[in-house]
Amino acid sequence: MMNRILHVIDTLDIGGAEKITVLLLNLFSEKGHTTGLVTILDSGRLSGKINKDVKHISLKRQSKWSIKTARIFMKLASNYDIIHIHLCHNLKWVLFWSILLRKKINIIFHDHSNTVLKFNLLFLLHQCKVSHITVNQALHIKQSQTSPFKPRSYLLGNIINKIPARGKYRNNSDTLSIVIVSNLRRIKNVEFAIKLAKYIADEKKVTLDIYYSHYEKEYYEKIYDLIDNEGSQLRINLIKDEIEPQLFFNEYDLAFHPSFHESGPLNILEYMAHGLPFLSYNTGQSIKLIQQKFPEFIVNSFKIEEWICKLEIILNNGRLYYNSSLINIFKQHISLDNYYSECKKIYIESLA
Repeated sequence: MMNRILHVIDTLDIGGAEKITVLLLNLFSEKGHTTGLVTILDSGRLSGKINKDVKHISLKRQSKWSIKTARIFMKLASNYDIIHIHLCHNLKWVLFWSILLRKKINIIFHDHSNTVLKFNLLFLLHQCKVSHITVNQALHIKQSQTSPFKPRSYLLGNIINKIPARGKYRNNSDTLSIVIVSNLRRIKNVEFAIKLAKYIADEKKVTLDIYYSHYEKEYYEKIYDLIDNEGSQLRINLIKDEIEPQLFFNEYDLAFHPSFHESGPLNILEYMAHGLPFLSYNTGQSIKLIQQKFPEFIVNSFKIEEWICKLEIILNNGRLYYNSSLINIFKQHISLDNYYSECKKIYIESLA
């Protein structure tokens, strides 16, 4: 029976793919599997959340052309049944060196992206068994039609661990408190949320807290230039490198999710887990859970008027109106035991 899994990622910094990696490591470790982790570059801030039973080795790779690092990795990989690789650049590095060093390993590629995986010569030349996991239904269908891993393609929706907030939600009629959990990259479209918040602030006081870790320098500067906390009813706070924003979700009336394109955003699942209503552009697998029950949460354009129309419905109802329904939907659809069973099934089939 398969029981040895090695996860591979460049670093466990703060991000969706990294959170899923930690969750899988701990989940399979708790179920009795021998579970290991290789971080190719460095450990990262989330490495402190890994169970003590998980064997973690950081290669601290200085160059992707380092044959010494590649040999160390291949030696480690030979001790495991499954090599579960996260993010495409890490997959390409492993495949490249498996070809040069003539090593055959059993790979599960966990694709956290929101675009179809394009063909690469490495996919043709490698001698490894490779299976492909996607996290989005629409992307899975497209990928199944064109994927270099077509015989072994799987859908595994994202999941989260709920972290209890530090207190209970209390409505403040004087100020509307909004949260965004998002990296500051152009595709995340955070500037639209700021413009929307400014529009709302013409009528009442608004606080917008933006939790972020990674950022594009030019886009960060653009966001910073949009922030003006002087002489306005809008106060914007940029909060960097908070590992668990969920701890503070009791402080907010609602959340914004203005990203142009997503695969299966974890922040939407986190909002649901805490009964926090949100306003989101129609993208990603996660919103499928609530699109029929709460259509007012989803917007199909970036017209301010459409967002304001949906926002008014949510605010008129209030967070407490949505709280228990969102939590129940989360509990009905998000199960660690089911996630474990689905992933284990993929592992077993990949070994056949």
